[in-house]
Amino acid sequence: MKANQHRYDRPFHRQQWWDYSAPGSYFITICIQDRERLLEHIVDGEMHLSPYGEIVRTEILKIPDYHTRAILGEWVIMPDHIHFIITLREWRGFEIERPALRWQSLTSKEYVALRRRMIIPKIIGKFKMLTSKQINILRGTPGQRTWLHNYHAHIINTNTKGEYERIAYYIRKNPENWEG
Repeated sequence: MKANQHRYDRPFHRQQWWDYSAPGSYFITICIQDRERLLEHIVDGEMHLSPYGEIVRTEILKIPDYHTRAILGEWVIMPDHIHFIITLREWRGFEIERPALRWQSLTSKEYVALRRRMIIPKIIGKFKMLTSKQINILRGTPGQRTWLHNYHAHIINTNTKGEYERIAYYIRKNPENWEG
């Protein structure tokens, strides 16, 4: 039996059938493998980035360089996970370049393959790859998985008054609410 035989049976942590290249804002959460407290440590009740957390901070700040449409919003690094908001700018020609797909005709496997070419998954993949490589060099653990395979991406509803601000506030206050 292949290791990934049931890969597409896993529950999605993102909105299935959504085009993650569409203009809008996305609330992203990525967790460290096995929830290891790798990125920060607490000294006298205050959180301080570890050298691995510094790598993550440096790379988070580079996210707008990953794609011309990407804007980095609020972000925070916690001991075992990170939160951030990415906004994809409107793009003239978006509808022409990416016409509405007939999502209902796709199988889950076909959709997952298509999703890998979308902007948000590409940004997250690049971020995870670059940070993992640097962290593994520093730790002396080449090839070890740093991040959980999946991540959570919440589409921020612009029609819901204050949703973006509520999520940004949650991100800012997350360190105060840490009970680790």
